[in-house]
Amino acid sequence: MRAEDSDWQREGVITDLGAGGACVELPDPLTKGTLVTLSVDAPNLWDPLRFEGRVAWAALIDPRGHTRVGIEFLHGSSKGLLPLADLLATDPYG
Repeated sequence: MRAEDSDWQREGVITDLGAGGACVELPDPLTKGTLVTLSVDAPNLWDPLRFEGRVAWAALIDPRGHTRVGIEFLHGSSKGLLPLADLLATDPYG
């Protein structure tokens, strides 16, 4: 995951994923309103899916700074929706 206009990049765990956005656990905080690019790797994909989004909410989950963030996808076109729908329709981790 990469925040726009910076070199910030962190790996996180996606805990929820849908057509409108994702919930991600990260090792450090992000501020509500931050623009991000979320890369989704899955075993059934050759290349990661990338989504532009905005942090809709953020909650600190422990004193070390681990944060859970809700990311609202900013779908500029329907181009990314079909691969996402295909991913959601399968169970690549099952």
